[in-house]
Amino acid sequence: MAYPLRARYALLVFVLGVVAVVSLLRKQPRYTYDVDDFTSLKVQRPPKTYDAYEDIRQTLMSSPVVIFSKSYCPYSKAAKSLLLTKYVMSHPPLVRELDQEPHGREIQDALEHISGRRTVPNVFAGGVSIGGSDDIAALDKSGELAPLFRKRVGGRFKIGRKPRARSDGPR
Repeated sequence: MAYPLRARYALLVFVLGVVAVVSLLRKQPRYTYDVDDFTSLKVQRPPKTYDAYEDIRQTLMSSPVVIFSKSYCPYSKAAKSLLLTKYVMSHPPLVRELDQEPHGREIQDALEHISGRRTVPNVFAGGVSIGGSDDIAALDKSGELAPLFRKRVGGRFKIGRKPRARSDGPR
């Protein structure tokens, strides 16, 4: 037996009303209130959301040379090894291991928008991305890495090659 149109419409309105009330009840309040001794009302604000762009900006401001890498990545290891073993810097590079950070994925997504490079390592000098592992190795091989760091960072930043260890072999 088919229900009259008016009854079907009334049922639809009732179901939609129940769904609307349930969805309103499920929404979390924007602020929670605590009443102490009924004299003061304290507002507990929700915690701030994480801003990857601000985190990157703060990191780049804190050190002249920053390496965003992942601890297991062989390319990251090669770039860090090259910069930390071959060169002496007045300010050692700041290394951020994205795989060990709680917001590593968000930082990597933001780095892609900032530098146009999603891969790691991503080496910054003076707040500007100068490339990854292959780029750093090529600049080192051509002798342009130290001058590029000096140009990008400037000021009191000093960089130079570490002296090679002499081998006093048999004579």
